[in-house]
Amino acid sequence: MSEMRVGDVSVELVPVDGGEMIEAEDGRVLALARQVYAIRITNHSDRRAVARVSLDGLPVTDDGLVLHAGEATELERPVTEGEHGRFTVFPEGTEAVFGDDGGRDNPDLGLVEVEYRRELARFREPVILPPIMPPPGVREFDFPPLPAPLPRPGVNVPTSGPAPAPASPARYPAPAGAPPWFSLRESDVAGAAGTGLTGRSSQTFRTVTVGPLEEEPTRVRLRIVIGAPEAFDRPRPLPDGRSGPVPPRPAPRP
Repeated sequence: MSEMRVGDVSVELVPVDGGEMIEAEDGRVLALARQVYAIRITNHSDRRAVARVSLDGLPVTDDGLVLHAGEATELERPVTEGEHGRFTVFPEGTEAVFGDDGGRDNPDLGLVEVEYRRELARFREPVILPPIMPPPGVREFDFPPLPAPLPRPGVNVPTSGPAPAPASPARYPAPAGAPPWFSLRESDVAGAAGTGLTGRSSQTFRTVTVGPLEEEPTRVRLRIVIGAPEAFDRPRPLPDGRSGPVPPRPAPRP
């Protein structure tokens, strides 16, 4: 497992109930068919944030998922009323999951995209007051400061499932000469993949309110692909933090 970090947000695909997922340096994530996984999103900021997640080009978090400051949250299932299936990897061509074309015509097949926006900092609102002369013997700067404005009175926050974890320390790009992440060979990729649902997750959500958010989101993109079995046994270096472009999609099967 490895995490992709961009700015104050990092995203990691975490195997559930065993198995392994390997993230390569270009953002592709190797997995075997029917691997159940969760999406771990870490907010490294000192403010709350909202993350919108899409899988295979489809939104799975409605209006968004609230991330508390300095904590990690794992998303196990779509934030959809009545749907409790867990995220599961399926190979391209699985018509029961991707429809009649088996996902071959979907350029976003396998794409995991997270849009992250922080809550704007709350500044003290200026208040114009008439001048007040301090009493004798009291200096002006001894007066207490004006109170901060009340918080502005949703979005979803998990109420069950794994407890939020504290954010890991910041990681920075590796210096020149440092070992790279796992470098994919073309033989490591057995084909394209996407996400369906299996089983049942007990994760639940509640709606909360947040203040105004940043206008421009930070985006993190990963791409799930089916890995060749031998790729999981190949030696690979320890990971280092970095960001990059949208990981490539394997060519559709004929």
